[in-house]
Amino acid sequence: MLKHPSHSSLSSLSSLSNLANHSNLLLSILTIFSLTACNQSAQLTKSVAAENAEISNQATVEQAVWLKLTNEAKAAQAAGDKTTAEAKFKEAIEAAKSLAAESPDQAAAIANLADFYYVQGDGAQANHLYTQSLSMREKAVGLMPDDLVIDLVGLAHVYTDEQRYAKAKESLERAVDILKKSGKSIPVDIEVDLKKLEMLITAK
Repeated sequence: MLKHPSHSSLSSLSSLSNLANHSNLLLSILTIFSLTACNQSAQLTKSVAAENAEISNQATVEQAVWLKLTNEAKAAQAAGDKTTAEAKFKEAIEAAKSLAAESPDQAAAIANLADFYYVQGDGAQANHLYTQSLSMREKAVGLMPDDLVIDLVGLAHVYTDEQRYAKAKESLERAVDILKKSGKSIPVDIEVDLKKLEMLITAK
């Protein structure tokens, strides 16, 4: 003979049913929260990626402006238009300032103007700008990169013209040290200049 379930049994079954329903509800809520969080994370990732792409595109545009001005300056210099060349080199420096602080283009822009002044015989201006460019490169990329050689050789030329032969020799020796540590060969003109400086220092 089958027994009817007791009141306590029915109560237990009801409690279990309620617990199961409650668990299912919690699971549904957690699933909703999880999906929401995933969607928010995905949207945030897309937003960050879009911002990074925009920054990258902007940097590319700004760099293109800097390159254009630099090329125009060099073309004017080659054509003998010193006034336009100087103005364009200065504009290129201003354009390079809009790039990232660690961008080597800023130092390169300053070094270009230093080269221009050196060719025009303005050693004081060239010295100041080479030193500024060198300082920026040291802070941006450390003490040993090849780019430093450009400014060191420029400074050596200025010091030689000013008959500061010991300083010129010091700059070239540092350039040689950088090239050697980078595994690069020493340009013949640097070796020749060093020998000339040694002779000048000895004669002096």
